[in-house]
Amino acid sequence: MSNYIDKEEMLQEFIKYNKVYSQWTKDGENKENKPVMGDKLNGMIIMIATNYANSSNFSGYTWKEDMIAEAISTCLKYCHNFDPYKYKKPQPFSYITTICYHSFLNYIEKEKNHSAIKRECYDMFMEYMKVVQNVYGLTAIDYENLKPVDNIEMCSVFCKTCGYEWRDKHENEHNIHYCVCCGND
Repeated sequence: MSNYIDKEEMLQEFIKYNKVYSQWTKDGENKENKPVMGDKLNGMIIMIATNYANSSNFSGYTWKEDMIAEAISTCLKYCHNFDPYKYKKPQPFSYITTICYHSFLNYIEKEKNHSAIKRECYDMFMEYMKVVQNVYGLTAIDYENLKPVDNIEMCSVFCKTCGYEWRDKHENEHNIHYCVCCGND
């Protein structure tokens, strides 16, 4: 039972909205003049969605605010389908609560699917990194093996074709150097 919403007041708000919406559909559904719900009915829908999200079924989710916003949006989208004249004892509170419940379940399912996609991408990335490490040897650098490279004598080299100068290893006098600028030796 709800103790934060007066069900009779909510029913009266739905009756008002239903009259305006029925008249709008009879007049030809002009998109610019679509009727909006009153502030009181909007506030009731927000309270129902917020309080229902705090129930034990849905309270543990980290994206609860998004779930509430989705439920409110869904309620506003489908509120015009509630017909207070269809039943002997119409219950708009139950109607809104049911919409919120199904909206929450749909949102949770979407988030689970999204999480599964993220997990799959992460797993694929980790497998890729294992392959890259095996192929390119991206393991720890062995600095002991790099020390002899530091002792190599460098010399200036001039390109005969373009005149570009660069520093290169001097291993012997017959070493052929290729110009980084023009590609000639």
